[in-house]
Amino acid sequence: MIGPLPAPLQRPATPPASPVGPDLNGLVLLDLPDFDSLAGAHRVEADRVLDQVDVFIWVTDPQKYADARLHEDYIARLSAHDAVTITILNQADRLGPAGLAACRADLIRLLTADGLADPEVIATSARDGSGVDDLLHRMSVVVAGHHAAVKRLDSDLRSAATALRPGVADSEPTLDGSADAELVAALSRAAGIPVIVDAVEREFRRETAVVTGWPVTRWVSALRPDPLRRIGLGKDRPEHARAISQSDVRSVLGRSSLPPATPAARSAVALSTRTLGDRAGRELPQAWTDEVTDAAMPPGADLADALDQAVVSTSLRARDPRWWTLCGVLQFILAITAAVGLGWLIVLMVLGWLQLPTVGTPRLGPLPYPSLLLVGGLLAGYLMSLLTRALGRVSSRRRKALVAGRLRESVQQVVRERLISPVQEVLDRHRMTREYLDQARKPRDRAGN
Repeated sequence: MIGPLPAPLQRPATPPASPVGPDLNGLVLLDLPDFDSLAGAHRVEADRVLDQVDVFIWVTDPQKYADARLHEDYIARLSAHDAVTITILNQADRLGPAGLAACRADLIRLLTADGLADPEVIATSARDGSGVDDLLHRMSVVVAGHHAAVKRLDSDLRSAATALRPGVADSEPTLDGSADAELVAALSRAAGIPVIVDAVEREFRRETAVVTGWPVTRWVSALRPDPLRRIGLGKDRPEHARAISQSDVRSVLGRSSLPPATPAARSAVALSTRTLGDRAGRELPQAWTDEVTDAAMPPGADLADALDQAVVSTSLRARDPRWWTLCGVLQFILAITAAVGLGWLIVLMVLGWLQLPTVGTPRLGPLPYPSLLLVGGLLAGYLMSLLTRALGRVSSRRRKALVAGRLRESVQQVVRERLISPVQEVLDRHRMTREYLDQARKPRDRAGN
């Protein structure tokens, strides 16, 4: 009880080296300020402590025993408190036997009016020590009764803890990383991540052909269906991010158009979650094993929804390679070069067909410039297409690995939130239960330690 008390009260007196008289071991006696103190802090301090004690000892005297503040503000208000109440009528030596009896009877009457049942009044004298032995004896009876009650409660607590202790194990299994890796792999297959990353790779190659292909024929590649949009995961352009896109809507709804998991994938997920439950529940009592198993195997629909939301909320965007722009510009230059050569040859053919005078055609050795521009532009464009196709294959594999890493992180988050964390919570509850029961089984001394 000392901990919550105000700082001035947290100074228990040092007990004498050789206790004399009744056994008061375990008693903490607090001398509070007078109830009629004019200092407001004293009243606040007393009110706070009075709500936490087991015994009230009211000390008054023949001059103050009828004070209204004592009876109305304290005794009457605290009469329903579950505590022993002892009233000390001090300065008894100043009254004769008849006066003391009359004063004591009047105080008992006032205490009864305050709501105390069978009030107890002990007459004492600080001057001659009369009544002090009676007070010490009464306090020792209270302390002994308190110790007996605590001892009975402690015995009952230890008996209950001993009876409950076989319901928990001596330790808890540790969730290793292998179970997490197996779950991530199984749930990745169930979530369709292999299908997604393959679509990302094909989509990157298609965009490479659209951006860096031969300008005259690249529209053919643009007409091919987008692999990502076919599974409801279209990759929106970063420059269109201000508009509400289809992927934004899908992210809000948490749905994709991925095909459902195959029976083999679902079986792999069930096996992995069952393995997690078996590892986490090994050597635990059956009740705890069942709870661990339930935590490791959430409803299939909930897990499927969590995986689908993790997939649609994962960004499939990435910065376009810089060589796309360079190769695209070079392809346009080569296309214009070939177009200039072709146009030049057409002009020469028309002039010859009309038998009009022509200007001499410049040559580079035996090759005329128009033919050189046409053939050179076409050949260089074809070689550039082969180069960009090879670069696209390499870059598509990198893009595939990048997106696969993001998706694995999303699946890992689902594994931690939906599987690992619930199982770990059960193990933590088991550990706390075991520690509490072990602590409750230990015998305590009279101070409660």
